Amino acid sequence: MAQGNHRSNSVAIAELALEQIRLRNQSAEPPSYEIWYQYVAGHNPELNRAIDSILARNGRLSEFDLDAIRHRYLRASDVADRLGKIGQKIDDEVEQVVGMIEAAVDGAVGFDKSLTETSRGLAHPIDRQMLRNIIEAVVIATKEMQHENGRLGITLNESRQHIAQLQENLLSVRMESLTDPLTAVANRRYFDQCLRTAITEAELKSSPLSLLLADVDGFKKFNDEHGHQIGDQVLRLIAITMKNTIKGQDFVARYGGRSSPSCFPIRHSAKR
Repeated sequence: MAQGNHRSNSVAIAELALEQIRLRNQSAEPPSYEIWYQYVAGHNPELNRAIDSILARNGRLSEFDLDAIRHRYLRASDVADRLGKIGQKIDDEVEQVVGMIEAAVDGAVGFDKSLTETSRGLAHPIDRQMLRNIIEAVVIATKEMQHENGRLGITLNESRQHIAQLQENLLSVRMESLTDPLTAVANRRYFDQCLRTAITEAELKSSPLSLLLADVDGFKKFNDEHGHQIGDQVLRLIAITMKNTIKGQDFVARYGGRSSPSCFPIRHSAKR
């Protein structure tokens, strides 16, 4: 019943989102639709406030507005969600490892207890059959302990591999959160971080620091005449060219959005 309610609710939200798109003459492509769906659903108050502010000024969202909102609100939310899931998986793996270690400790304690009891038994006079029984019990306990240790080793190795993979996924998501998806260079967030670090280092070392800002003139007109797909290719070409030009500690970042595609390489130079 709850599943049915959720389904009908999502359909109602989808219809309202399409109504907003038709009313404001917006694109119904998936990236645009996702924004309007989230707007109607109201799950992200900051996104709604940003859209309401733009609508109050312009009456509709431009391609640049959509691009900026998507990167600021939806992409950040997606990254946080993925980081949360990876973190939960790592916690589960650690919990599993702790459980296995506790089980191994309990097994070792049991084995030690068995050996202690056997030692006590050998302290008294015994016949051949009792000695055989004691030896068989020790052999069985030893084999069980070996089996459990082997199983523990295999499981721990598997968990180690799982955790290593999750750590790689964590690093990948982190790098994705700092990379512009269109041009594959650093994004605004990474630019801000590196700029602060570079300024601090330059001040501490009293060394020069240069910053070059490059903007593509008339790009909005180019986009309107040739389409956004061609415009995206141009941005990628510019980013690749700038990335191949820099060296050493320099880096390139995309600062603007679709209609303001600025790239900023930070260039370090040694003090002379």
